[in-house]
Amino acid sequence: MDKLPPEFQQAIAKNSTENLHKKLVNLGFSVEEVEGMDRKVLLDRHAELQLAATKEEGPAAIEQRGYRPLSEVEVQLERERIQLERQRLDRDATEPTTE
Repeated sequence: MDKLPPEFQQAIAKNSTENLHKKLVNLGFSVEEVEGMDRKVLLDRHAELQLAATKEEGPAAIEQRGYRPLSEVEVQLERERIQLERQRLDRDATEPTTE
């Protein structure tokens, strides 16, 4: 992962573990193989594929696939989305169930 530009490292690291699983399976890894990987290995495998694609196709092709650095606005929106989700989960956890 260290061989990728920092903006690509950040973009890959922002993926959830589940998304990394799905992406690697879609790129040809078996489900069993991917499920046996911890997050660091998932990130490294994904980064290796990105690096290979960058060398073969160039950065523009990578960006076309949706791997691009996030803007500051996108980062802030994601932080706000996460904060709202946490608030919702906290609220749901403290409200008594009415069943």
